[in-house]
Amino acid sequence: MRIRFLHTESFRLTALYTAVFVVCVTALGASIPAVVDAAMRELIVQHSQADIAAINEGNVHEGPHEAVEVSAQLMAAVGHTDFLLLQKNGRVLAGNLPAMANRTGSFEIPNPAVPGHNILGAGTRLANGLYAFSGSDLVFVTVVRARIVPLLLWLFAGAIFVAALGGF
Repeated sequence: MRIRFLHTESFRLTALYTAVFVVCVTALGASIPAVVDAAMRELIVQHSQADIAAINEGNVHEGPHEAVEVSAQLMAAVGHTDFLLLQKNGRVLAGNLPAMANRTGSFEIPNPAVPGHNILGAGTRLANGLYAFSGSDLVFVTVVRARIVPLLLWLFAGAIFVAALGGF
């Protein structure tokens, strides 16, 4: 016995509408985690560059001793980057990271305190032979992504339900 409803124009339009809606919601849902991830990474780098700029200001105007003091203040401040390094000739002057190669620009390094975690930040050479690195653990980006994906799946399920009901 054939089910007549499956062969009606109403059912076909509903199926087509649902399929188009599912494709659109899938494309949107797939792009959101990538966009949020990129935005959070850019925010981490911007905060790191701002910290380095503050250290550089102290260094340029009052010398290395002021750069050390600014570094200590930044580490004590709430809401700033998690990791900081101020070094000269491979010797740590301030911060909570071991000495490292003087890499410039934004990059990731392994977190020495927590295996498997990475630190994203920025490094630059400063006047007076100083090198500064500032960064944050990427675990926060991972946590946000882990919260977004289930939410998007629930929204996807709801969207399919609404799309299917829309044709009746």
